[in-house]
Amino acid sequence: MGANAIASASRILLCCAFLFPQLLASQSPAPLGKLFITSKPPGASISINGTPRNEKTPVTLAVVPGAYKVVIGTCAEQPVTVASGETKEVTCGQ
Repeated sequence: MGANAIASASRILLCCAFLFPQLLASQSPAPLGKLFITSKPPGASISINGTPRNEKTPVTLAVVPGAYKVVIGTCAEQPVTVASGETKEVTCGQ
């Protein structure tokens, strides 16, 4: 590919980026959210969507935005939805 062809392709891409910025934005992944998981007393086991985790409470986990089912220790399953850039606290115990 010649230098002129590369320059032309670059101009077209730059033009598209200004005219349709949402196309470039949709290419990048959504920012992660966080689950802040605590318990009283600390040191409880954690399971997310039925999968046991190695971490113990308290812990903050970076997660892809979405819906989760969190079990902490012997507490009942807690549904939680995390949005991009959001931190949701999930706790067990008083």
